[in-house]
Amino acid sequence: AQRVAAISERLDDVEQLAERWRALDTEGLKGPDGQWDRQRLFQMREIVCELGAIDASARESGIQNEVGASVENLRDSIDLARAYAGDTVDALPFDRSAWDGSDPLDEVDWNNLQDGYERARLGLVTWDYYAANREATASSRAELLNSIAAAQQILFRLLSELDGYDRLQADLYGLLIKEAKETSTYLSALRVEAPEATLYGLSDGLGPLFARVKDGVEQARARQTAEKQRSAAITAIEAALQSDLLLQDVDRVRSGLFPLLDACIAAGVPATRVSIRNPLIERGAEILEGEPRFKGFLDAILKERERKGMGAALIEAPEPREDEISDAEFASWLDVVVPFTEGQKLLILGGTPRPRVRTELKEMLKCAEVEWPACQKGTKASKFETAVKKADIVLLLKNLAGHDIVEMPREWMKQKGGHAIILPKGYGNKEMVHRLHEYIASGGRGIARG
Repeated sequence: AQRVAAISERLDDVEQLAERWRALDTEGLKGPDGQWDRQRLFQMREIVCELGAIDASARESGIQNEVGASVENLRDSIDLARAYAGDTVDALPFDRSAWDGSDPLDEVDWNNLQDGYERARLGLVTWDYYAANREATASSRAELLNSIAAAQQILFRLLSELDGYDRLQADLYGLLIKEAKETSTYLSALRVEAPEATLYGLSDGLGPLFARVKDGVEQARARQTAEKQRSAAITAIEAALQSDLLLQDVDRVRSGLFPLLDACIAAGVPATRVSIRNPLIERGAEILEGEPRFKGFLDAILKERERKGMGAALIEAPEPREDEISDAEFASWLDVVVPFTEGQKLLILGGTPRPRVRTELKEMLKCAEVEWPACQKGTKASKFETAVKKADIVLLLKNLAGHDIVEMPREWMKQKGGHAIILPKGYGNKEMVHRLHEYIASGGRGIARG
């Protein structure tokens, strides 16, 4: 019964190895570039060593005849794949004398070899990562290379003790020597007199060391990526704020600005950044009002306005007339207003420019020019004196401009014989035409006050 159980156990072990081999064989021993995948070649050798340990155990237990066929079939499958991949270099695990020669390897030998190949594979995995990230791993170079070298030396010494060889570990040794020379790195693990305990200690620590270094590199790259995204978000929004975007109507400003603000939030750009906050001092409240996700930017703008003594931010919004203006009524106003405005220079003072309204007014009123500079409460009238004196008609948006802006242009226009018209509310084109119509209907003797 014990013999039957031992046979069954060994056969199960072989089948488990066969499953691992089939998975590895499906992946292939060559990479997409047609070159050897050395990590998989090491894995193949680990499987063969485990298979050798099973074979040696069966031989020592006197059940090789019952287990041998399964072992041989799996070994033949591996040999065939190896030959197909061109892995024909000398390697002790595939040497027939190690299996059935006059002095075959015993179970302990095979287990030690399997452990050596596993350590060397981790060394190769770490080497491949290091080679692909030399600059990022430079601070850990000596520690990494010495630990890889320790893993390689453990396998080399095991093979040497068994009068064996494998070019895979020799290739890894060559890479380490070349790197050590090029980087002036001293590899103590490659010394012939390096104690075995030291080599195993370095090799045992390679896994945690590799994980720590890799995690550090990935975190650094994540920070670099985040910084690039932050820089890109800042560059994009600063360019937009320095363009004529803020001169557009509110809907266009929002459609252009909101995605950029979202990108800034995602990239962690502080809402208090001066290059974003300051350009929005005048119109920020109007643009961001009612958008909870931009509360940080709005709070920063309002706080800066308060610091500068600018008072509460004005949330500009057109006030439509309660009674709808019919197309016929509007057309009748234009019939009166156009002869008055045609060829004239019209200036609008107060609030934030509305390019669309300005363009439509110029076309429908047939003005030579329509100017609408940004003008908030607190702005001094003297800033616009030249523009006022060049204009023929000035529309003064009373609710959106300070007292100085309303009164001084009236005096300047009176001196030159121009027209100054106060609009008590609203600044859409229909409201402006309406006020112009009232002014003309009154004979131009007074100021339209609504």
